[in-house]
Amino acid sequence: MRVMVTGGGGFIGGWVAARLAAMGHVVFNVDRDNLTDEISLDNDSTMISMQADLATDEELPAPLDAIVHCAAAIPAHVSDDDELYRINQAMAKRVYAHASELDVRTVVNMSSMAVYGDVHVPVVDEGTPPQNPSAYGRAKLESEGIAMAWSRKKPGLASISLRLPGIVGSGSHDNFLSDVMQRLNHGEVVVATNPDARFNNVVHVRELAAFVGFLVHDCPVGHRAVNLAAEKPLTTRSVLKLMRKTSGRMVEITFDNANKSPFLIDFNDSKALGFKPATVEDSVTRFVSESTT
Repeated sequence: MRVMVTGGGGFIGGWVAARLAAMGHVVFNVDRDNLTDEISLDNDSTMISMQADLATDEELPAPLDAIVHCAAAIPAHVSDDDELYRINQAMAKRVYAHASELDVRTVVNMSSMAVYGDVHVPVVDEGTPPQNPSAYGRAKLESEGIAMAWSRKKPGLASISLRLPGIVGSGSHDNFLSDVMQRLNHGEVVVATNPDARFNNVVHVRELAAFVGFLVHDCPVGHRAVNLAAEKPLTTRSVLKLMRKTSGRMVEITFDNANKSPFLIDFNDSKALGFKPATVEDSVTRFVSESTT
């Protein structure tokens, strides 16, 4: 298959592109920044890199059988809410317009748990109504609407929006556990909330990339949005102690009294589609082991 991966220069996009290429697909690695033109992999597969800004009309690869949309403007890099929303909406519209132009049959869209906004329930499932999502959450929710509208244009089109939790792995950034890892590597005090709350808001990037590889072949027709998370929750306190022990960095861990509502993530829908999650313990241990400097 010929597959375009957007945001291929980023953490998630890079992992997904490498996984798809290793499976034997012809992968077009598209990113706003300049990437190496061609990357030859150990299995003789090739990733073809292209520089293109999805928020503009720059040329995109063709023909294609599938698209995996990983590119995103995130709050850490775009501070203006209106601009953040505009960029993400424009990219999603461009991706699905390109899919329509090329008669692509499958699009995997990276969404986010941020679509739920303020959560005040103990368990979040796909039926939990969004409440006051951030600009980033609203943009991701809008991308899901664009995906749904595209999937209804003709029979046989398949799109799925993956509502991502904290995705970790060597090089991950801008989520709770990645921030903790950075503090451990710098020997800094770790501050968190809800020490005794159960936590499963994590997926290692390897499991995510494997699921995307599966969906490129076996995405259900129509559109659906599904949550991802890890099996066998641990308390926040246990997760942080595990990270400290695995890293060998005996830094201080403290908990403040911030009023944040903890919640677990229900991800039965994604498991029914073939997602094979690791446990929280395995995901965290692997992440820390490969990220300790």
